[in-house]
Amino acid sequence: MGGGEVDMAKAKQAKSRASARAKAKPRAATRPRKTSLPRLTHLGINVIDLDKMVAFYSELLGMKVSDTGYSNRLGYRLTFLTASPTNHHQIVMAECRDKESKSTVNQISFTWDSLDDIRALNEKLTARGIKTTPIDHGNAWSIYFPDPEGNQIECYLDAPWQVAQPHGQPLDLSLSNAEIVKRTKARIKDDPTFMPATRWSAKMKRSLAAGR
Repeated sequence: MGGGEVDMAKAKQAKSRASARAKAKPRAATRPRKTSLPRLTHLGINVIDLDKMVAFYSELLGMKVSDTGYSNRLGYRLTFLTASPTNHHQIVMAECRDKESKSTVNQISFTWDSLDDIRALNEKLTARGIKTTPIDHGNAWSIYFPDPEGNQIECYLDAPWQVAQPHGQPLDLSLSNAEIVKRTKARIKDDPTFMPATRWSAKMKRSLAAGR
C-alpha cells in the first residue's frame, strides 16, 4: 500500500470513530438509590403461661387472637394478637419462657385515643387490684402496670407538643382533661426543648432523610 493509500485509510478510520462517538448517547449519571427506613410493626415475647397471658391482653386491652397453634419446628405453642385491622399481629407470644426467669422487657407500649380511655383503663385495672403508675411525660400522658408475668405495659396518649426526654412527673387522673393539658403545658412551655409536635416531626423527617 502506497503512502497515499495509507493516509486515506487512516483518515477513513478517524472519520468512522468520530461518527460513532457522535451517534453514541451520553450515559445518564447514576444516582445513588434511596433506601427505605424500617417500620416497627410487632414484637414477640416469651411467656410461661400462654393461656393466662392471652386472657389478660384480650380482656383488659381488647386485643384479638388472629392465629394460634403449636409449632413443630420450634417445639412450643404460639399465639398472635392484634388490635389493628391491617396488622395480622402486633404481639406474638411464645410459650417457651423458663418458669424461674425474670422479665427483661422494659416496656410494651400502646397508644390510645383520649385521656378518657386512659382514665377508664386505669379504673378497670385498679378495680382488679393491679397497681398502676400514672406519669406525665410532658410529651405524653401514661399509665404503667405489669402483666401477669412481670412485663411492664405502658398505655399512653400523645400530647400536641414535644419536650426532651427522659421527663416525668406524677399524673393526677382525677383532674379534668382540660386541667391536665393546662398544667402540663404550663410546666414545660419554658423548657428550651419545648416545641409543637408538628415542628418536631418535620425536624425528625429531615434528619431521617439526611441519614439515608
